[in-house]
Amino acid sequence: MRILIIDDNQAGREELAILLQLENYEVIEANNGIQGYELAKKHLPNLIISDIIMPDLDGFDTIHEIRSFALTSRIPFFFLSALTSTTAHIRGLDADEYIEKPYEPKILLEKIGVYSNKLKKTFI
Repeated sequence: MRILIIDDNQAGREELAILLQLENYEVIEANNGIQGYELAKKHLPNLIISDIIMPDLDGFDTIHEIRSFALTSRIPFFFLSALTSTTAHIRGLDADEYIEKPYEPKILLEKIGVYSNKLKKTFI
Protein backbone atom coordinates (compact mmCIF):
# COMPACT_ATOMS: atom_id res chain seq x y z
CA MET A 1 0.00 0.00 0.00
CA ARG A 2 1.36 3.40 -1.04
CA ILE A 3 0.74 6.37 1.28
CA LEU A 4 1.38 10.02 0.45
CA ILE A 5 2.21 12.27 3.41
CA ILE A 6 1.73 16.02 2.88
CA ASP A 7 3.18 18.17 5.65
CA ASP A 8 5.40 21.25 5.66
CA ASN A 9 6.89 20.24 9.02
CA GLN A 10 9.85 18.12 8.01
CA ALA A 11 10.41 16.51 11.42
CA GLY A 12 6.76 15.51 11.79
CA ARG A 13 6.60 14.26 8.21
CA GLU A 14 9.74 12.17 8.61
CA GLU A 15 8.55 10.74 11.95
CA LEU A 16 5.30 9.63 10.35
CA ALA A 17 7.14 8.24 7.31
CA ILE A 18 9.37 6.11 9.54
CA LEU A 19 6.35 4.82 11.48
CA LEU A 20 4.62 3.81 8.25
CA GLN A 21 7.74 2.28 6.70
CA LEU A 22 8.23 0.14 9.80
CA GLU A 23 4.73 -1.21 9.08
CA ASN A 24 5.82 -2.02 5.50
CA TYR A 25 3.92 0.79 3.80
CA GLU A 26 5.48 2.49 0.79
CA VAL A 27 5.73 6.20 1.60
CA ILE A 28 5.89 9.27 -0.62
CA GLU A 29 6.56 12.63 1.03
CA ALA A 30 5.49 16.13 -0.01
CA ASN A 31 6.44 19.30 1.85
CA ASN A 32 3.41 21.35 0.76
CA GLY A 33 -0.03 21.03 -0.81
CA ILE A 34 1.08 21.94 -4.32
CA GLN A 35 3.78 19.28 -4.34
CA GLY A 36 1.35 16.84 -2.70
CA TYR A 37 -1.24 17.38 -5.43
CA GLU A 38 1.37 16.82 -8.15
CA LEU A 39 2.71 13.68 -6.46
CA ALA A 40 -0.82 12.35 -5.99
CA LYS A 41 -1.46 12.67 -9.73
CA LYS A 42 1.90 11.11 -10.59
CA HIS A 43 1.94 8.17 -8.12
CA LEU A 44 -1.79 7.58 -7.43
CA PRO A 45 -1.32 6.59 -3.78
CA ASN A 46 -3.78 4.34 -1.98
CA LEU A 47 -4.10 6.83 0.90
CA ILE A 48 -3.19 10.47 1.54
CA ILE A 49 -2.39 11.90 4.99
CA SER A 50 -2.20 15.69 5.06
CA ASP A 51 -1.62 18.48 7.50
CA ILE A 52 -3.96 21.45 7.22
CA ILE A 53 -1.88 24.52 8.02
CA MET A 54 0.66 24.81 5.19
CA PRO A 55 1.91 27.69 3.04
CA ASP A 56 0.75 28.18 -0.56
CA LEU A 57 -1.97 25.51 -0.63
CA ASP A 58 -3.40 24.53 2.76
CA GLY A 59 -4.89 21.12 3.48
CA PHE A 60 -8.47 22.27 2.80
CA ASP A 61 -7.49 23.53 -0.66
CA THR A 62 -5.31 20.46 -1.27
CA ILE A 63 -8.19 18.04 -0.67
CA HIS A 64 -10.38 20.16 -2.93
CA GLU A 65 -7.80 19.93 -5.75
CA ILE A 66 -7.29 16.19 -5.23
CA ARG A 67 -11.04 15.53 -5.18
CA SER A 68 -11.52 17.57 -8.38
CA PHE A 69 -9.11 15.43 -10.45
CA ALA A 70 -10.80 12.25 -11.69
CA LEU A 71 -7.91 9.85 -11.07
CA THR A 72 -7.35 11.01 -7.49
CA SER A 73 -10.90 11.89 -6.49
CA ARG A 74 -11.62 8.61 -4.67
CA ILE A 75 -8.32 8.21 -2.82
CA PRO A 76 -8.98 8.03 0.95
CA PHE A 77 -7.78 11.25 2.56
CA PHE A 78 -6.87 11.77 6.23
CA PHE A 79 -6.30 15.11 7.89
CA LEU A 80 -3.65 14.93 10.60
CA SER A 81 -3.72 18.34 12.25
CA ALA A 82 -3.10 20.28 15.42
CA LEU A 83 -6.30 22.25 14.73
CA THR A 84 -8.83 21.22 17.35
CA SER A 85 -11.59 23.77 16.80
CA THR A 86 -15.10 22.78 15.84
CA THR A 87 -14.76 24.98 12.75
CA ALA A 88 -11.70 23.04 11.60
CA HIS A 89 -13.47 19.74 12.15
CA ILE A 90 -16.49 20.95 10.18
CA ARG A 91 -14.29 22.16 7.32
CA GLY A 92 -12.48 18.81 7.53
CA LEU A 93 -15.63 16.78 6.85
CA ASP A 94 -14.51 16.34 3.23
CA ALA A 95 -11.77 14.06 4.54
CA ASP A 96 -12.35 10.40 5.34
CA GLU A 97 -10.69 10.82 8.75
CA TYR A 98 -9.72 13.79 10.92
CA ILE A 99 -7.03 12.93 13.44
CA GLU A 100 -5.72 15.50 15.91
CA LYS A 101 -2.04 16.00 16.69
CA PRO A 102 -0.45 14.83 18.80
CA TYR A 103 -1.75 11.53 17.51
CA GLU A 104 -1.55 8.08 19.03
CA PRO A 105 0.47 5.95 16.55
CA LYS A 106 -1.50 2.81 17.36
CA ILE A 107 -4.83 4.51 16.61
CA LEU A 108 -3.52 6.04 13.38
CA LEU A 109 -2.22 2.64 12.24
CA GLU A 110 -5.57 1.02 13.08
CA LYS A 111 -7.41 3.62 10.97
CA ILE A 112 -4.97 3.09 8.10
CA GLY A 113 -5.50 -0.66 8.47
CA VAL A 114 -9.23 -0.24 7.98
CA TYR A 115 -8.66 1.46 4.62
CA SER A 116 -5.95 -1.03 3.69
CA ASN A 117 -8.39 -3.89 4.30
CA LYS A 118 -11.08 -2.16 2.21
CA LEU A 119 -8.54 -1.80 -0.61
CA LYS A 120 -7.62 -5.50 -0.42
CA LYS A 121 -11.29 -6.51 -0.61
CA THR A 122 -11.71 -4.37 -3.72
CA PHE A 123 -9.11 -6.47 -5.55
CA ILE A 124 -10.25 -9.92 -4.37
